[in-house]
Amino acid sequence: MKDQADTATLELIPQPRRRGRPSTGNAKSGAERQKDYRARQHHENVTVTINRDDVLMLSTLLNAAKYYGPRTGVEVDAASVQRLIAALDDACGGAALK
Repeated sequence: MKDQADTATLELIPQPRRRGRPSTGNAKSGAERQKDYRARQHHENVTVTINRDDVLMLSTLLNAAKYYGPRTGVEVDAASVQRLIAALDDACGGAALK
């Protein structure tokens, strides 16, 4: 048996290398990865609660901003307004545009 600290002597019976990438010992568990993902999402997203009675009015206001905003000199990003309308419609199951 060879001393563990001896790096100069060759092995008598060579051991085959293990398959795959060597472990670093710093791997995260699934719960830790999920916690980090939720923390990142928390900084990127905002949750808003809207009464169903107000959905139609909000949809109308967004459509008005999309069509009349540029005509009145108000800077409106049409793509952003369209994305908001689609998100509102998707969240309400299609009830936003009725």
